[in-house]
Amino acid sequence: MVKPGKYRHFKGNEYEVLDFATHSETLEPMVVYRPLYGEGKLWVRPTSMWEEMVEKDGKLVPRFSYIPKEYTNTLSQLWYDGDEAKWEKALAHYHTLYKDVSLEAFMEELRPEVVEQMSASEFYQFLHDKYFVWKYTAKNRLATTRSHLRKYLDGNQLHQLEQIHNKIFSTDRSKATDMLTIVSQIKGLGIAGASGLLSILFPEQYGTVDQFVVLALLTIDELPEHDRLGKMKPEFLSLKDGVLLEEIMRQKALELNQKFQTNRWTPRKIDMVLWAYGR
Repeated sequence: MVKPGKYRHFKGNEYEVLDFATHSETLEPMVVYRPLYGEGKLWVRPTSMWEEMVEKDGKLVPRFSYIPKEYTNTLSQLWYDGDEAKWEKALAHYHTLYKDVSLEAFMEELRPEVVEQMSASEFYQFLHDKYFVWKYTAKNRLATTRSHLRKYLDGNQLHQLEQIHNKIFSTDRSKATDMLTIVSQIKGLGIAGASGLLSILFPEQYGTVDQFVVLALLTIDELPEHDRLGKMKPEFLSLKDGVLLEEIMRQKALELNQKFQTNRWTPRKIDMVLWAYGR
């Protein structure tokens, strides 16, 4: 399978595959590339031709051979060149780290329609007894965030939580800015906490964005968003930060599904891999 990156032609010259296209008349898949010598103009070549074997010195060799990148760490190698088995292994590593197996299973099996049908008091109890415990594993952090959440009860303000609850399920789920804005209004949740709840409810569209995801992404070689990531305060993510991080994870999930011909990969699974990296 042809993938972006550098290749060596069987005659010695090097080329870089930049993208892929489809011929407008024949629908034949094409490789978009440029020579790494001379003027470096863009060219296209049929994928079948790129992948074919040719004869050299009496032996069949690939017309173009992929030149593996030299990465500075294993996450970079996984991010760019990891096969499906390696991604599955990285995902499985997450499950070896999260200690409350039953709570993790509950969250993975939770269906959004169940939460949507909750009353305001039921939604409060779900947040207090389940979600906050899942998200804030440090006891001091859990106590602090729960104290904010309890203001809904102490101040007789459950109607405010009900309004937020209704907005979560009536807003276009694809709009990360709107969804993160709404959920982060829940007392005790910032952008990281809001993204975590969205990742539980809508894992096909959201992953958890937090300091661990930011720090993991910063280690990936040549990541286009590296400069913007470097300007973030990982423990105090802004709405703009959260939207960018969601975009990165959505794009990676899309790439993996296309690469592996599946629909298994979601932003939630990408965040799980990033969270577990290096632990």
